[in-house]
Amino acid sequence: MPENASSAARAIWLLLVLLTPVGLTAGENPVEVKRCNGSAVLCDRRYDQVAYATTHNSMSNRHDHWLAPNQNYGITQQLNAGIRALMLDVHSFMGHPYLAHTSVLFGRKPLVAGLGEVRTFLENQPFEIVTIILENYVLPEVLDQAFTEAGLEPYLYAHQRGQPFPTLREMVLSGKRLVVFTDQGGGTYPWLHPVWDFCFDTPWKAKNPGELKNQAGRGNPANPLLIVNHFLMNPLPSVRLASQVNCNPFLMNRIFTCAQEMRRMPNFINVDFYDIGDLFEVVDTVNGLPLAERRTSAKQPQARSLSPFRLR
Repeated sequence: MPENASSAARAIWLLLVLLTPVGLTAGENPVEVKRCNGSAVLCDRRYDQVAYATTHNSMSNRHDHWLAPNQNYGITQQLNAGIRALMLDVHSFMGHPYLAHTSVLFGRKPLVAGLGEVRTFLENQPFEIVTIILENYVLPEVLDQAFTEAGLEPYLYAHQRGQPFPTLREMVLSGKRLVVFTDQGGGTYPWLHPVWDFCFDTPWKAKNPGELKNQAGRGNPANPLLIVNHFLMNPLPSVRLASQVNCNPFLMNRIFTCAQEMRRMPNFINVDFYDIGDLFEVVDTVNGLPLAERRTSAKQPQARSLSPFRLR
């Protein structure tokens, strides 16, 4: 049994290596790329060999005065804080695509404006890879137009199913640093990937911590990317509920138990109210970053002392 989270992280990484085919080699001239998604350790790992801090209903936030928000802060602040995967819902409102959750009455933002925040981040952070996972209720042609209007076309990565993913270094060197998945309209464009052809997730309906399940929900478990849904709604999201599951040792235990039971690296650790608890420390631990590089929460001193984990 590993004695701490560091040994657990090494064990899970070894498990991943044993279960995953060898990836692509690095590019001919990697000298210019010294850090990828904040760490040199991640540069030569494939996209599917990395864990990403992920926000559920990223657009729905208290700062922008949405009702029943899932987050405290908006897209720009999420990205600046270290979120690298955004879950966004797209609806049509008065003939135009908007970011909205269930109904525009809860809050709305023009899709082009939200995507523009992603473009600005990518422009300012040339060594970062970002993923968008869409719950989509508009035509794919509308999405394509919005991504083009937002100036994201040069950044869009297109992946051929069945082929190995590139390393983060290769993505940085190519400039293709935005990966987009969608539940509707996927495959219409090479960059608009059908999410359940590439990902599978854990069940997303949970009212209390005991209902968070480590089993396959949507998608085929043979797919290369795992989304771990780690949030509560009873019936709506809240800071109180997030506080029950976002802090260590609960979050760390759940993620490593999930990896053990599903024999897969969690790629997208998906939470509400990302700024509460220890999401970033857990992501860094899963990624096996050196202790000096791991982010810890000043608000949660108990996160520094972690429970042991069992890995088969």
